Amino acid sequence: MPVDSGLQPLSQANAPSPIDHDRRMTLWMEAAKGCNQLSMAALVLPVFFLRTVLGIPPDQALVAHIDLALWISWGFLSVSIALGLAYQLIATKLLTTGGSFEMPLYPERVFQGTVASMYVGLCAFVVGVIVHRG
Repeated sequence: MPVDSGLQPLSQANAPSPIDHDRRMTLWMEAAKGCNQLSMAALVLPVFFLRTVLGIPPDQALVAHIDLALWISWGFLSVSIALGLAYQLIATKLLTTGGSFEMPLYPERVFQGTVASMYVGLCAFVVGVIVHRG
């Protein structure tokens, strides 16, 4: 006679319930929104920095004062915003379809790209400030 140990197979024991999955996806969506807000604010910050801190007059063009680090910063921050929006769309699609969708969407990779792009963009901005002020 087989003995019931009360243990579930590993795959069932670690599998999140649909409610847990939905809650986690919602929390990650909030984190992606936060990354987007930081990235958007960081896109405007260099203009404020150049005008206010460095004292460039409003009638003078900023293009002559924009260095490579700032262009890199703007590029990565723009990528971060795009990936953050893509992540929110993917997460919404997965939540509304119950996690089943015809093509693989890889939300974790998109989120990782969002955060990584934001960090690189912010680091490039800081490097640009240090180099420009130094």
